Amino acid sequence: GIAVLAVSTLATVGLVFYQHFVKNKTGSLAITADAMHYKTDVLVNVVVAGAVAGTAMTGLRWLDPLVGGAVALYLVSGAWGIAMHSLDVLLDKEIPEVDRRRIRDIAKAHPEVLGFHDLRTRFSGSGYIVQFHLELDAGTSLHETHEILDQVEAEIWKVFPDCEIIIHPDPLGFAERRDNFEKPAAILASSGG
Repeated sequence: GIAVLAVSTLATVGLVFYQHFVKNKTGSLAITADAMHYKTDVLVNVVVAGAVAGTAMTGLRWLDPLVGGAVALYLVSGAWGIAMHSLDVLLDKEIPEVDRRRIRDIAKAHPEVLGFHDLRTRFSGSGYIVQFHLELDAGTSLHETHEILDQVEAEIWKVFPDCEIIIHPDPLGFAERRDNFEKPAAILASSGG
């Protein structure tokens, strides 16, 4: 019995290490949850064996339920973290403000870019999805516009290599409806909140 438990625990430890490698490469929430499941299997096997041995050796009957409670707290904590991260993904939570500012600064640094607006961002696995509008001189040809957008994308990819970028070019001064989803962040920043 103990030999089978030891072999299955070692095999599971190998699987957990592999899952962590894949999770770090892909950012997959499903693999994160599955890795937690197998980590819990390892933890339960080791802890239960230790608690049974400890109780048998010391006669402390409260040791087994104490260890069981600790395992339960670990499970709840891990599940809570996965649930919160899942909620962020499902609700298309914006990427951190420092990264949003960095993307904005990179795009505006191009000498042909005359304006920037309607930045939208969200997480996608281990990377970001980024959309924004750039204002260019109204006389810029389609070919030149394409070159400018490619250059801006290349600069952003230097900092955020796992980023999917969608840029909408606008001629400077073109009257269009602008999204107001950035206003709350601007209001918070100006009020110090």
